[in-house]
Amino acid sequence: VGIHLLERPEEQVGIAFLCVLFGDGAVETVLGRHPWVIRVEQAPEPSSGEETPTEIRQAMPEGVEQTLKAALSFQYAHLPATRAPSKQTATGRKGRVKDAEAAEDTQEPKLTIREFRRPSFLSGQASGKAYGSAIHAAMQYLRYENCGSEEAVREEIRYLTARRFITEEQGAVVNCKQIAAFFQTDIGQKLRSGAPSLREFKFSILDDGSHYGSGLEGEKVLLQGVVDCALLEADGITVLDFKTDHVTEETYLTAADRYRLQVQTYGEALSRIYKMPIKRMLLYFFQLDRFAEV
Repeated sequence: VGIHLLERPEEQVGIAFLCVLFGDGAVETVLGRHPWVIRVEQAPEPSSGEETPTEIRQAMPEGVEQTLKAALSFQYAHLPATRAPSKQTATGRKGRVKDAEAAEDTQEPKLTIREFRRPSFLSGQASGKAYGSAIHAAMQYLRYENCGSEEAVREEIRYLTARRFITEEQGAVVNCKQIAAFFQTDIGQKLRSGAPSLREFKFSILDDGSHYGSGLEGEKVLLQGVVDCALLEADGITVLDFKTDHVTEETYLTAADRYRLQVQTYGEALSRIYKMPIKRMLLYFFQLDRFAEV
């Protein structure tokens, strides 16, 4: 190993070479110092020349300014349509009292502390929501022809539960006596006898925007809904909507009026889809085993 230090005073830079010799030549050279040159430069003095004169604004061609003002002040002629949902349900129609069928037979809780309730299937008591869901699920899948008595309905519920059309919790809260009473009515007997019918019929149609607020006249709104049941007879359609509200003889007509526009909307939709007249529009309250015509 040989180390050679060479100095070059004229550049005030010392360079050291480390030479590792193997055999006949060097395989590595290391630079000892960085040959950088650092110096301070003075910033130039700012010029004191005269300012450039401001450019004179040229007049716009005639009519351009008015066109720009008109464009910037433009307002869309159909502003209500931009604020309205493009898709609606029957409960969104103008004049309709907002309600949720899932909230039937329930009241808003007024609690001062946070409480966690036990699930209805553990407490043995069904809330209005759970009961309503169970009844609608059962009516969707029941084999009508097998519902001639309370015991027959109970057997059907066991059948639906075993095949998982409905849950065990739903099967436990269904009131088989109430369902059997429905199938003893004239309409229930028609369903049992195999009359053409619809159940849980989902529809989507274009509806007139005027039904959903002012300023929407002439607009088209996508209307969607689900009809619980309908009879399709030769002389027209009977629309049937199932309700599980807690009503009495004194209050069921008031409840029916609350649902009037919803059922009428279903009737209009079915009439347009099947091109048939609407014969009757009915609500059936399981709590009273009673129909209400709307």
